Amino acid sequence: MSGLGEKVELEARRGQIIIRTAKDPREGWEEQINKVIAQETHIKDDNFADMDLASADGLEDLPWDGPSYEQWLEQNAEK
Repeated sequence: MSGLGEKVELEARRGQIIIRTAKDPREGWEEQINKVIAQETHIKDDNFADMDLASADGLEDLPWDGPSYEQWLEQNAEK
């Protein structure tokens, strides 16, 4: 037979209609996911190099008029 399989893609071009076997939309996903996982396993969560920048931003000297942490927890508790 045609060898096209059950699913096909149609492409319209000037004066032509092209019919070809449909590609799996998830083709290559597993490889990409594995690459991302491999990259993430090399990331260390214990890197606090930017902590000095955050602690020296001067925010601790500004007045705070918001709720305390305990008040925030109480206000945002799931009911």
